[in-house]
Amino acid sequence: VRIADYLSNELPLIKACIWETRWLHGWMNLQPPLNWIIVETEREVLESVFYRLTDISKAVFLAPDRKVADLYVLQHHEAVIVKPLLSGALSLLVGEITTAAPEKMLVDIVAEPNLFRAQQGELDLVFANAFREIPIDQVKMLRYARRRRGYDVVFNLIPPEYRLLKVTGGG
Repeated sequence: VRIADYLSNELPLIKACIWETRWLHGWMNLQPPLNWIIVETEREVLESVFYRLTDISKAVFLAPDRKVADLYVLQHHEAVIVKPLLSGALSLLVGEITTAAPEKMLVDIVAEPNLFRAQQGELDLVFANAFREIPIDQVKMLRYARRRRGYDVVFNLIPPEYRLLKVTGGG
């Protein structure tokens, strides 16, 4: 909320999707000690958002690759990750804050294993618990997974008892 309010005051015309990795912890057995706030925005304003956020936090990272994540991001229990917002990303409007839809979070942790390392050992459990606890729109999720080149992996992580679709090749 603090970051969303700050960005809406400082950069009111930007589009941003903000979510936290701790939201996934309820679907996991092992509780990671890390919480990363993911701020996704249009490529044209990535650097502007990054520099603005460094005014309110020292642990802000711009689209970190695996090496940067290993050397710097993992040193912080809470960090802000600024990265590009993909077109077609699934989001929800909660009050005045645009946040990631559960389907987006599930696909993203599969599509970016270097960034979402804490969840990799429990992907089956994360998907099983998510599907058991909340309604997941499989059509939207699999369409987004196809854009992220992770259709087959995401499809196979859907618990069989919840699958509504047949494999038609995800490519």
